[in-house]
Amino acid sequence: MTSTMSSLEVWVPKTKTKLSWMAPYMNNPVGRLIGWLVALNVGWPLYLTFNIESHHYDRFYSHYDPNGPIYNDPERT
Repeated sequence: MTSTMSSLEVWVPKTKTKLSWMAPYMNNPVGRLIGWLVALNVGWPLYLTFNIESHHYDRFYSHYDPNGPIYNDPERT
């Protein structure tokens, strides 16, 4: 993984050495379904509201805050 990839992408996958202990158990159809359900019902709202697993900014931001650092002036309205 290059520094360009990690600085320009919104979501950068974890390297193999930083995978969770449960990664081997999630590599099957049932585990993938559970992972998708958790990601869509818990992860996505946390990402939109609290910037979980995204770029780090100097201050708190939320996708619901039009004055946040993720938006430029034409996008605020």
